[in-house]
Amino acid sequence: MRNQLLLLFALLCLPLTSMGQQEKTAVESETLRYLRAMETKDWNTLINMVNPKYFLQVPKELLLQVYRQMDNQQGLQITFIEPRITSIKKELIHADTSYIPIDYSLIMQIRPAPELFDSEREIRELFQGFQQNYQGQEVAFDRDSGLFYIDLKNTLIASSSGDQVFFLEYHAKDPFLEKVLPLQVLDRLKLGWN
Repeated sequence: MRNQLLLLFALLCLPLTSMGQQEKTAVESETLRYLRAMETKDWNTLINMVNPKYFLQVPKELLLQVYRQMDNQQGLQITFIEPRITSIKKELIHADTSYIPIDYSLIMQIRPAPELFDSEREIRELFQGFQQNYQGQEVAFDRDSGLFYIDLKNTLIASSSGDQVFFLEYHAKDPFLEKVLPLQVLDRLKLGWN
């Protein structure tokens, strides 16, 4: 009798395990689509994948405008290369919504317009500005090519309560996070998500 109960329990758990793997694959696939949209600067696709609750704080059109102005803004041509997922954490389910932190990396390549940034002082100021804006990220300047490289490592928070997966860039000091993500998710992120 005990063996039959164990077998029944194992059979009941089997679809749940399989479903979890399918969900993980779907989240991974959508994350790659999000990163490809960033790499190709397909801002409309990217914006449509952002957690809709974020737009209660920041208007969608404003965020789209910021993304569109990013390229060649102030004489800086920005290219995103080699985006990849570095880890997918365990999911947390809260109020029928699944939350999964996804660590990713990419290289941000920035080409300053030579006619605007040609002196040592201007290049040094740009370098210091990038270091300040991207604290904790590796910033380098290749004098031969005239390119800045920022080895960007960040975390996306994937959330889904149905078939669609939405994303939110995680920055610990972002004032809007607490208005978009539940406290349980934020607390777990602060503790390292173990």
